[in-house]
Amino acid sequence: MPPERRRIPIASESAGCNATLTGEWAHYLARVLRARTGEQVWAFCGDGHDYLYEVSSVLPSQVHLRFVERRQVRTDPTRELVLVVALPKAGKLEAMIEAATALGATCIFPFVSARSEGKPSAHQRARWNKAALEAARQCGRTTTPELAEPARSLAEAVAELHAALPAVRGAVGDPNAGQSLRAWSEAQPPGVALAWLVGPEGHLSPGELETAVAAGFEAVSLGPRILRAELAATAGLALLSRP
Repeated sequence: MPPERRRIPIASESAGCNATLTGEWAHYLARVLRARTGEQVWAFCGDGHDYLYEVSSVLPSQVHLRFVERRQVRTDPTRELVLVVALPKAGKLEAMIEAATALGATCIFPFVSARSEGKPSAHQRARWNKAALEAARQCGRTTTPELAEPARSLAEAVAELHAALPAVRGAVGDPNAGQSLRAWSEAQPPGVALAWLVGPEGHLSPGELETAVAAGFEAVSLGPRILRAELAATAGLALLSRP
């Protein structure tokens, strides 16, 4: 795997051919890394490959790259792994997205819970995409998780999930559940799509928990301790992403 400092995202139409970088990533190569002509840099566009480039010229606002080769990389998930998450307090979803990306999540379905605080702006959604891209760059993934538009309710999010992945199997955190998430995950067939549902800071409402169970989500426990939403999301995905 190439060092993450020498790995950048690139537009899909530029992958596999000579490219000209402008904006943020041109600045990163030219000013942060101080890349010089003849040096090499890796790029990814989300198609399952890494692309090797050689810097052909560095200008004040542009960096020109010459395509060298394409390599298939096997760092991406081997199964569909989904995070269904209630919108947390401002700023916390970015950290969840970063962790979910690094842990192999393929889809993220945010939703407005009865106990969520506010609704996301277009600016916040742009920051979510940027968080996923940066996490993929850092951890060596060649794809980023698909970020669904925030659903207006858990019922809507679950309906969208089942439309996208009809055979998905889901688990929802419930401190009173008798089954652990580890035991549940070990009982799932290899390769089946798995979804992990996490509520907001104040947990899912009783009605939302009923909605989840009615939709096929099994109530599971992460242990006797109460975890913050972002830690519950990370801990659950870490268990589900185990080979």
